[in-house]
Amino acid sequence: MTFEDLIASFPEAMDESKAEAMKRFFILLQETNAEMNLTRIDEEKEAVVKHFYDSLAVTRLLKVSGNVADIGSGAGFPGIVLAIAFPEAHFSLVESNGKKCRFLHQAVEALDLGNVSIINARAENLREKETFDIAIARAVSDLRVLTELIAPLLKVGGRFVAMKGRNADEELMLAKHALKEMNLSLEQEDTFELPEEMGERKNLLFVKTKKNSRKYPRDYAEIKRNPL
Repeated sequence: MTFEDLIASFPEAMDESKAEAMKRFFILLQETNAEMNLTRIDEEKEAVVKHFYDSLAVTRLLKVSGNVADIGSGAGFPGIVLAIAFPEAHFSLVESNGKKCRFLHQAVEALDLGNVSIINARAENLREKETFDIAIARAVSDLRVLTELIAPLLKVGGRFVAMKGRNADEELMLAKHALKEMNLSLEQEDTFELPEEMGERKNLLFVKTKKNSRKYPRDYAEIKRNPL
C-alpha cells in the first residue's frame, strides 16, 4: 500500500495534496526516528498501513469535526494524520513525553498545520474540562483507565473513540462499571482487517450522556491502583 492508495480507501477524507503532505510527514518521521526512536515502524509500506490507514480508520465511525483531542499522541498518530485530512477541525495533541512533543512541534511547523495545538501534559492534569467534541486514544492504556481520563474532557454529547486491537472485547467487558460511572455509552463498534493482512483492529465509539462528577479524574496513581 502507498500513500496514494489512501485516497481510494478514504475518498471523503483524502486527496492528492493530503497524500503528499502525509508522505512528507513520514519522511520527517523517518529522519527523526534514527535519532529519537519514535516508532519501531519506519518502513514505508508497513507505516502506511499500520500508522496512516489505521489513523484514518476512525472516519469509518464518525465525522471528524470541531475541537478534537488526541490523547497520548506519541509520534502524531492519529492526531497529525487527521489534522492533515481535516483542516477545518482543530486538534489538541496531548503528550506527556517532552521528546515526542518536540518532534510534534517540528512536524506542525514543517507541514504548516495551523489547526494543531500541542499540549505537553498528562491527560489527568488538563484544565480543558468539558471542552472537546471528540477525543481519540490509540494504543494508550486499558479502557478502564482511559474512561476516567477522557470523559471529563468531553462536552456532553461529545464522542470518544478508543482505538483497540484483539483485546477490545475483553477490555470492554471489564470497563462496564467505569463506563457507567463516567457517563459514557457505547454507540458503535467497528472491527476490520488492515490491508496487506497486517492485523485486526477494533475501534469503539462512545458518547458522553451527562456531566461527570467533579471528583474525576483522580490522581493517575490512584486510577492505576484502583481502576473503576
